[in-house]
Amino acid sequence: MPSRREVWEEGGPQLCFGELLNMGQYVVGLSVSMLLSAVFPVPKFFGFNLPMAFVGGHSNCFAVKDAYVELGWDAGKDACLLAATSGLVGGVVFGVLAVNFARWSGRLSPVGVAIDHNDDDEDSDQAAQAWSEVGVVPVGKRESAGSLVTDSEGLESMALQAAIVFACIFLAYIIKRLLLLSEEVVPLLNETKPFSYFPFFSLAILAGMVLNSMFKFLGLGLLIDRPSIERISGLSLELLVLCAIANTDVSGVLEGLVPLLVLIAAGFTFTAGMLFFVAPHFFTDYSYQRGFFEFGCCCGTTPIGLLLLNMVDPDPPLKVKRAISIRLMIDCPIIGIYLAAAIVMLTSGPHGTILLLVVSCCKLFFWLALWYICFRPRQARTAQSGRVEMAAMCS
Repeated sequence: MPSRREVWEEGGPQLCFGELLNMGQYVVGLSVSMLLSAVFPVPKFFGFNLPMAFVGGHSNCFAVKDAYVELGWDAGKDACLLAATSGLVGGVVFGVLAVNFARWSGRLSPVGVAIDHNDDDEDSDQAAQAWSEVGVVPVGKRESAGSLVTDSEGLESMALQAAIVFACIFLAYIIKRLLLLSEEVVPLLNETKPFSYFPFFSLAILAGMVLNSMFKFLGLGLLIDRPSIERISGLSLELLVLCAIANTDVSGVLEGLVPLLVLIAAGFTFTAGMLFFVAPHFFTDYSYQRGFFEFGCCCGTTPIGLLLLNMVDPDPPLKVKRAISIRLMIDCPIIGIYLAAAIVMLTSGPHGTILLLVVSCCKLFFWLALWYICFRPRQARTAQSGRVEMAAMCS
């Protein structure tokens, strides 16, 4: 685990930028939906689907289902699933187009691909380069998908890793049931029911951190193989998306299809604007490596963000990897807590949408002010010292 100073210095700017994207999608989504509600037969909180679908993903769409039913919008969950699928597909398609545009416009330098083979077949090199641009790793650069932790004759290694994942999910389920039980016991919580809307994925992250600490404390950390866990997580995500798409009832969304497309277009426009116009001024180094990860993460999923990061830079710097890891470790619980609070605000009364919009604007300015006050001066000093060193080397 990194120290508190490392978390603050290395992950702080990345966290601020990620939260600006998250809160910006709340502000953009709710603002656009309040305008669309005057023209189309959609509720004012229709834009709540933008952060739920883009940042949250398919799992959050099921988390807000009961809230939408309580607000009288039965088709809300299906609209959210459709928006999440659009964000997932668009995150890959528009992300690849954005990477190519950045290279074409000179914002990114061309990246060569080293290919290991015996002959010098130029056609094979060009084919491998073309495949690498869409995320297919060349044969000579492919990494191991995992290691065998146990002897397969006694216990299959992948079965052990899957059992660890299931234990993490079961621990998160226990935490969820305890939180729901506290709502029944505490009168104040019984009125607002904040834990009923708390997303399960945030609890799973917390449970994973607890389980990982327990394994290290007991000296059992050698039983965990991270690459295998990542493969299981990736497969689970693909199955979740597949089942969510199959469960989507498009018929209930057809009457609101035009405003939904406008909302999705507004979300992609905002995220792309943050990538090309804000990220270069927000970060003093590796701005597009950091920005493209956030683009993929806040439009689709974290694996899409990592895919775009590898397309931008097949060997990203260690400080970028650490900043992204710190950002995800801190931001995912924050996203889950704010989601629960947002649903409580949304269902609080007739002015819930305006209340949520105001709070989201305040939180947006908070993260912007935090970066401007705490990180921008230090980044300016670092950039200035770098220019002084470069001038001294040139002279």
